[in-house]
Amino acid sequence: MPSLLCGTPQTGEIRDYGISELISAKVVAGGYALAGNRINLIIPVISEKKRHFGGVATAIRLLQRLTGEFEFARIIVTHETQSEVDLQDWPGWSHDHGDGATRSILFLGDKSASLSIGANDFFLATFWSTAVYVKNVIAEQRRLFGLTARRFAYLIQEYEPAFYPGSARYTIAESTYHDRDAVIAIFNSQPMTEVFKRKGLEFSEQYIFGSMLNPRLQQLRTAYGDVSKEQVILAYARPTVPQNDFDLVVESLRAWAGMYPDAEHWRVVSAGEAHERTCCLT
Repeated sequence: MPSLLCGTPQTGEIRDYGISELISAKVVAGGYALAGNRINLIIPVISEKKRHFGGVATAIRLLQRLTGEFEFARIIVTHETQSEVDLQDWPGWSHDHGDGATRSILFLGDKSASLSIGANDFFLATFWSTAVYVKNVIAEQRRLFGLTARRFAYLIQEYEPAFYPGSARYTIAESTYHDRDAVIAIFNSQPMTEVFKRKGLEFSEQYIFGSMLNPRLQQLRTAYGDVSKEQVILAYARPTVPQNDFDLVVESLRAWAGMYPDAEHWRVVSAGEAHERTCCLT
């Protein structure tokens, strides 16, 4: 397949232009018949070093909640390869070889893999680019199997166009919220549903998947539930991720420290990303 590559005049470096989050559908009819329905979770990454981010972890927990409703389950990873993931971290799961395994993981990161599907496949998107991919997959599914219109579930955890300045990514991300009748929206909190409502973005069918305490934190809470309390403020933000509003968090804490008479008795701890201790609250 031809690609649009351009060398920079100064260095001759080759750059692959385009929107890296998007992938082509590459869908084929599976050479097997599933004895039941299969839920397919589509996520960008799954490796141990990347899936600790809250969005991916929440998507996996939602899949775990849904697997009891389906005879088969598959995780489709769009931006990692099989070599990047150790399946020992996934007992009971196997690599997807297009044979209809009960629990399987398919990697599309090498750009050459195909997604084999059947008429009984249902899809759960988790990020704007995966929603675009799922729409393409379902279009092929309808063509291959003569299906009528089919909806897909969409886990919405943030207003994702806000990740970007005005751009193609902003426009495409925002467009995924306009399939009012084609999408079953699953919000991760009630406040998030209110954000979408204020923007006039409501779906004909939508649910809330309530927040849960991380299992590891729940274990620690159980083990150390009777310890004495400390005066600590935990501030979550990442300075290199603009949508986390790190600078706003710092300014808010400065305002708090200036107004609250007992601020000096409190300890402020930053979580989310390591950074130099360069800011003061006074």
